[in-house]
Amino acid sequence: MKHSFAASVKLKSEFEKKINQQVAAVDDADLLALSEKYAGAMLYDKDDGLYYKVLDVNFMPHCGNDYWMATSIPVVSVGGAWIVEDKHLARTSRVPTAEEEAGAAPRKVVYLHSSLEYFSLARVHGPNEVSFHGDVDVMMADFEVRDGRL
Repeated sequence: MKHSFAASVKLKSEFEKKINQQVAAVDDADLLALSEKYAGAMLYDKDDGLYYKVLDVNFMPHCGNDYWMATSIPVVSVGGAWIVEDKHLARTSRVPTAEEEAGAAPRKVVYLHSSLEYFSLARVHGPNEVSFHGDVDVMMADFEVRDGRL
């Protein structure tokens, strides 16, 4: 038979509660706002004449400076759809599995790291000190103009 003192049970419960509060994930407000705005966005880069799709927004520390970056992959228009060419995919992603073809499993796509492009969204100077860049917004507008939506 197991015996426990009420005070010990209470202390253990309080300790577990404190630990759970300390390790609880906290959403970053900047990341949420940037992801909502940019993830999935289409871009046109006038400098290289290429189109890109933003895959995700990432925080990248670099040489003492911290940045929010739009991780993007080149895309091309084929029959009115924007696709990632096979040359940007890992070999295992180029041919769907039988399960993926049948629709029984979602298609798992792995992009080549060398094909990814990173566009700066903002520089973080310190806590609550962020300077946002407008370059990606211009690239989004350029895509809309070239794609005929504006």
